[in-house]
Amino acid sequence: MSRPAASWCRKPVGSSPTGTTDRAISRATSWPARPGCTTSCVGSRGAMGRRERDRIRAWAEGLVEEHGEAVARLIAVDPPLPAVAIEVVPDGPPGVTGGLTITLSERWFREHPDDVGCVVHELTHAYMRAPDYDASTIWLIEGLADHVRDVLGFDASWTFAHFEPGKATAGYQTTADLLAWLERRRPGAVTELSRRLADGSYREADFARVGGAPLPEVVAAYEADRTGGPTG
Repeated sequence: MSRPAASWCRKPVGSSPTGTTDRAISRATSWPARPGCTTSCVGSRGAMGRRERDRIRAWAEGLVEEHGEAVARLIAVDPPLPAVAIEVVPDGPPGVTGGLTITLSERWFREHPDDVGCVVHELTHAYMRAPDYDASTIWLIEGLADHVRDVLGFDASWTFAHFEPGKATAGYQTTADLLAWLERRRPGAVTELSRRLADGSYREADFARVGGAPLPEVVAAYEADRTGGPTG
């Protein structure tokens, strides 16, 4: 059974596992906020467009070959690694992953030709193939993919991990910041969380074992530390 494509979904409002009310997440991997597309957003057509899409696909395939093993190690995926297909379409979100297929936007990569991080983020999803992509896991899956991008040094000006009060479990960059903090304190915790997501065994209660405390307490300690308050 297919599952919703990672990195391009809507997170239900109020679904934060810590009980806070989050804004709905409805954005792609590396996509900063921008106005809705009009006809001017459409990618190139005809023979020129096909050549450009072929070029982007070959470039992305090279990134998979070059960085695949490093991505897999960070999320506890053992070789042999599955074959990942790259497709490029004229427009749409920068990157979307469904199963072992990554779909990239020609328009995005014409405008951001060095966005290696987008491909790395999507490759994380493809290798992880988390069977549960729902309100309880979306935030962590997307945060892990951003964390992998950051660890490998491919963050961009619009994807830096950062702290925002109350947003540790909102996914993407703010969750990546939480995970980086957690990994400094409990080395190996992020890899173990990734493994549990990949095999479908992850439950929020795992934070007590992997992270050293229940998730709300981990988040509270993180926020206190990041704001200079008492950590308990």
